[in-house]
Amino acid sequence: NTLQSSIAIKDVLARVLWMHYRPQTLAQLLRVVGSASALGDPVALVGSLGNGLHDLLVGPARALGRGHLVSFGTGLAAGGVSLVANSVYGISNTALVLSQTVGSGLARCSLDSKYVVNRSASLQRERPRHIIS
Repeated sequence: NTLQSSIAIKDVLARVLWMHYRPQTLAQLLRVVGSASALGDPVALVGSLGNGLHDLLVGPARALGRGHLVSFGTGLAAGGVSLVANSVYGISNTALVLSQTVGSGLARCSLDSKYVVNRSASLQRERPRHIIS
């Protein structure tokens, strides 16, 4: 009888703990998978697109709320530019990370450890330091 009740308590405790930690565990798991470089960092892509959409919608909406039609056009133009800029950045950054991951994977498939080390050193040397380089 005592053994059965202790097993039942253990099951209830495990269920309560799982129900408590499950949402956070799943959210963190999605974050880890979403930021995996093998996928090209889709979290950053969604963030960039979200920022662009936010700028496209909020600027003109604020101007309409104040009743300024000229500001509406200006806000719409600025929001459109922001959406395009954020989209280009997000897509190109995702493509860059994805291509780097594929390149590194293919280098490892060569099974030539000297080549992998030289390639890695070369990539570190040739990486641009800022937008002008």
